Amino acid sequence: MINAAFKLYERICICFYYLTNPRFFATDFLCLLQYAVSNPFSLCDNYNRLYPENRTQCYGETPLTTLKQVIGSLAISSDDTVYELGCGRGRTMFWLHHFIGCRVIGIDINPFFIKRAQRVKNILSLQNLKFKQSFMHKADLSDANLVYLYGTSLHDEYIVELVEALKTIPTGARLVSVSYSILDYASDSDFVVERKFKARFHWGRATVYVHRRI
Repeated sequence: MINAAFKLYERICICFYYLTNPRFFATDFLCLLQYAVSNPFSLCDNYNRLYPENRTQCYGETPLTTLKQVIGSLAISSDDTVYELGCGRGRTMFWLHHFIGCRVIGIDINPFFIKRAQRVKNILSLQNLKFKQSFMHKADLSDANLVYLYGTSLHDEYIVELVEALKTIPTGARLVSVSYSILDYASDSDFVVERKFKARFHWGRATVYVHRRI
């Protein structure tokens, strides 16, 4: 019942986003249209079957209302550079582009997602937005102001590898992770948790951790 109410609230908010930002409506329409036949969950499963050695994926997506809550707590502006690790079909990145205006880089190993997101970007000539097909743990994050990681389904072993890439974040930049703190996997004190709070996702409530690189 609670999840159903949240999904209704999410739909109402998305309609409001469409009305107030027609460019986002066009972007989101094209993004969702590409998954009318093959949904992102099936594309994720297809990738895992094709590349079982890279099996780190289990598709999930941050609700846009939750993304707004998280970004609103961080005071991100158009001057910032935001990375999303595991960007999937890029819907949250498109929202950041249209409503925050920041530079956004999405990283995902799945070529199906990157190709389709890039197609939307090219059709609408969206600037200051980039998609990279790469492993998250090989990402160079040296120009990031904020890194967002919705990696709830990642294996512990992979998160340990990922921590090394996260250490390329500049001093003072922030890292947001969902369901767990990076400090649970880091053996040193490269990060400090500034705060944590509860947020709602499609499957229920989770703790969001905001770290700062020190």
